[in-house]
Amino acid sequence: MRFIWGSIPPSRTLDARAAGWNQLRSVAPQWAMAQAAAGMVLCLAVAGWALKHAADHLPVGWFLVLLVSPAMLVPIHELLHAVGYGVDPRSSHLLTGIWPSHGVWFVLWDSPLRRNRVLLMLVAPLLALTVVPALLAVLLEDGARWTLAYLAAMHATLGVGDLLTLGRILRQVPTGGWVHNSGWDTFWTDASGWPLPTRGPDESSSPAA
Repeated sequence: MRFIWGSIPPSRTLDARAAGWNQLRSVAPQWAMAQAAAGMVLCLAVAGWALKHAADHLPVGWFLVLLVSPAMLVPIHELLHAVGYGVDPRSSHLLTGIWPSHGVWFVLWDSPLRRNRVLLMLVAPLLALTVVPALLAVLLEDGARWTLAYLAAMHATLGVGDLLTLGRILRQVPTGGWVHNSGWDTFWTDASGWPLPTRGPDESSSPAA
């Protein structure tokens, strides 16, 4: 795994644009921001409702810990993205980094992957840190129930962008297609467009299926 401090670098393995891959289309920036804001407001409203109930069942000390605990969700969220790729964590194609000017922590695999593998990567944190805790919360009582509900809802705010990207891939990339990131841009091709020669310096040019 390589760590990057700064902007997401261009791909070292494939120039997807030059190879004629399709760039994943984005919605209008204003509409994307409206969608993201609406999703985050909804999640924060649910989190506030759960936090209010948790306050009735937790000691003051634990309540204060609960308030700051969402900060710990960010690195776990990104780690689960890396696990969701299902690739060798020692590979130099696996990138993680912090882009201070954009306020984002990113994880990317610098080589084309199957569409379904990328979809799994996108939903892995939401399944582990939102869906599973929400289901467990139903089985618990009092403080534990509302604590899990609060953490699940707070984490969901981190996954709004992932869900929007997932929707774009589902709509645009055919089943069996390949997806590749280069910098901030995402490209795709159908099964007939890959494998292609790559510039990978230390690994086979054929990615895992």
